[in-house]
Amino acid sequence: MASFGERYELIRRIGSGGMGEVWLAHDERLASRPVAIKIMHKHMLPNADDVARFERETRFAAMMDHPNIVTVYTTGTNDGAPFMVMEYLRGQDLEKAPPSGDAERVAAIGRNVCSGLAYAHREGVIHRDIKPANLFLCETGQVKITDFGVAKAASGITLSSTADVLPGTVAYLPPERWLGEPPTFSNDIWATGCVLYQLLSGRLPRVLPDAAGYASAALRGDPVPDLRDISDAPAWLTGAVMAMLAVDPAGRPAAGDCVRLLSGARAAGPAAGRRLRRRPFPGLPEPGQPDHGQAG
Repeated sequence: MASFGERYELIRRIGSGGMGEVWLAHDERLASRPVAIKIMHKHMLPNADDVARFERETRFAAMMDHPNIVTVYTTGTNDGAPFMVMEYLRGQDLEKAPPSGDAERVAAIGRNVCSGLAYAHREGVIHRDIKPANLFLCETGQVKITDFGVAKAASGITLSSTADVLPGTVAYLPPERWLGEPPTFSNDIWATGCVLYQLLSGRLPRVLPDAAGYASAALRGDPVPDLRDISDAPAWLTGAVMAMLAVDPAGRPAAGDCVRLLSGARAAGPAAGRRLRRRPFPGLPEPGQPDHGQAG
């Protein structure tokens, strides 16, 4: 064990990712309360963009106060490395331990995620990286959204390059983002729909060989294969998920409406969606050309 920040006793490392390590620690000022501390990798400190991303995550995460979003207690710097102190969660993320395809369990996960997103969206924050690795299934059955590292405020945002597409997130990116549209709340709805589709069917809505394939599908306005044809889940649940995966972002329900749909409310089904024909991401090859190229 080691002292950290003159207040915490590090117990063991419980996770590591692209941006940092997560440690179980005890808060010595609060009766040794267990906490999780996310510490930025020291080798990344010379990169100002990486530091800015980590600090953005701490800022957005600290704004959130909802039972389905991980709670951040405080932030700081130790030996030049930024860190944030969070609630310690017992369980695993959905990537490491996906639950069975039980329909009601999947619907409950969806309600938890959409409830947290509804709160974040009311606060003007778009998560932008909803995927199984960023959804933590607690031992209590509650789901909490983690990792706001690429979150954005809903105003004053632009997309300048494919750098915003992180490894492992491509399959959860909505078609309008491949067409160069700025982030919107409906992007989070699409990504959540992808997660629920995957939990119910055992496969992602789209698995394409490269970025050019996803851009081409977006340009064509391709719908995803209908979940109702490959899952025996109840029609109200498959209909809700397909509504979340409408090609036209304007046809997707808002997060609060998703909570109701995933509770069994009558779903109107997926919107047909207009055939979007906009410029793909800057830097992406044109369709048909070759493509070169939470833990923590």
